[in-house]
Amino acid sequence: MSSNSLFSRVPVIDVHQENFQEVWPSLVLAIKSATFIGMDLPISGIVLLPRAMDDRYRTMADVARTRSVLSLGLSCFKCTNIKTTEVKVKDTEPTSPSKAKNDWKYLVQTFNILVLCEEDFIVEPITLKFLVDHGFDFNKQYAKGISYYRGNDKQTDQDFKSLRKLMNILVLNKIPVVFHNALVDLVFFYQSFYASLPSSMAAFVTDLMEVFEGGVFDTKYMTEYMERLPASYLEYAFRRCQRKNSFSLPHERDVVSLEFLDYPSSYTYVRYSHCELPHTMVERGDDVDSDHLQQTLCHQYASFGWCQRGCSCPKSHDIDDIIDLDGIKGARKSRKRKRRRQNQSNSSVNDEEVTEETDDSTEDSGSRNEGQEESHPSVAKKSRIISPVPESNETPNKVKSHPDKSGSNMSCDSGLKKAPNMSDLGIARKEGHRAGYDAFMTGYIMAYYFTKYGKLPAETRRNVKLTDLNVDEFKNKVYLCGKDIPLVITKSSFTKSSKDHREKMQKIKS
Repeated sequence: MSSNSLFSRVPVIDVHQENFQEVWPSLVLAIKSATFIGMDLPISGIVLLPRAMDDRYRTMADVARTRSVLSLGLSCFKCTNIKTTEVKVKDTEPTSPSKAKNDWKYLVQTFNILVLCEEDFIVEPITLKFLVDHGFDFNKQYAKGISYYRGNDKQTDQDFKSLRKLMNILVLNKIPVVFHNALVDLVFFYQSFYASLPSSMAAFVTDLMEVFEGGVFDTKYMTEYMERLPASYLEYAFRRCQRKNSFSLPHERDVVSLEFLDYPSSYTYVRYSHCELPHTMVERGDDVDSDHLQQTLCHQYASFGWCQRGCSCPKSHDIDDIIDLDGIKGARKSRKRKRRRQNQSNSSVNDEEVTEETDDSTEDSGSRNEGQEESHPSVAKKSRIISPVPESNETPNKVKSHPDKSGSNMSCDSGLKKAPNMSDLGIARKEGHRAGYDAFMTGYIMAYYFTKYGKLPAETRRNVKLTDLNVDEFKNKVYLCGKDIPLVITKSSFTKSSKDHREKMQKIKS
């Protein structure tokens, strides 16, 4: 087991009915020791979201009661150490000031749990096609899926090692959870693995405060509202963070390093998702043919992470090409802004100096007739020459993309949020453990954002908890598709928690 900032593959443990009992101890240990857990819940139906929040919640609740979760992705991130080193701001100068650079080390264990609802549920044809295109094996699900039921606990539930018991462990240990576009996943988690959903949105939000006492983090909220990237779907945000993290290595910036357990080859249920970085990246200043990318890329996929044509689309869905093109556009905009500021500054200086000259000539008109006939060389030079601005290798913040006005959850990055891709990430999609790998990507995005927004404790640098990082700024804030503000998960003085939730919590804690 070794720490690596430039990882190229991610081990994902496939968990199903045949090995659930065997994997159970390591699964429980990973959950209990995690600093936070990335989660993903692919579902069997598309969610169309109304604008009004109460109507939106009722719609999601109805869908959660009639559809099912197809698999459960858990990626457990344990912050083992934060190593601080002093680096020179300018290596060429021995006496130059130094800066603290932190290496955030995480031990990561990722699980893809195949599940099967015991009750009748709806599967829509468009969802079936979408999942099949992404390599989901329905034959395997029906043959090996771990059984679960929706709603409240049943009296006959005596099996200790079950999905419900596993989720109870997560809740009881107050582990912070991370989702990408969390709201739909939270609704499905509650209905599928916890209890029957309450009748109102207010009661649901109040319940969540106690279900996830460690906090809920939404990487889509952070990508949209804090990072303001040109796109915010999961695959884009992950690849962007992975590339930025690799670019930070030779610089004086914080970096994320991951450790993975070394699994023997006899563990046939461990598969690897490949996510090698490309050989060229705009972040490093490499030359990229922007005209070629502009012509060959699918711009719908580039903006929203899905394409109506799916696998039959003649355009490229390569995520690295999409990020390269965004980087080129961003650099051009940055240069234009710098030139505009330079011109405005020069114009301001020019006006001031001309004004001063005019005032002087008025006051000393008798004694400076000869000087008035001379041009002002410095002003003339400033008005003609614009200082060259070096190209920026950094991609600046740009206006965030707008979701589909129809409210389709496919355009809002929820349970069904990706389209095929021929890059390494696209190959990983075909390997059939979508939920586990998506959970890992979600957790990695959060780990990277912690390096930017988390405030390190003065002393504790081992086994760091999120409470040590002062992350309340973006804790319990959930992205809302089509809204300008997030949903804040907080207790209300006017709303009580639901009866089913109170009974469930009493049972868990007893």
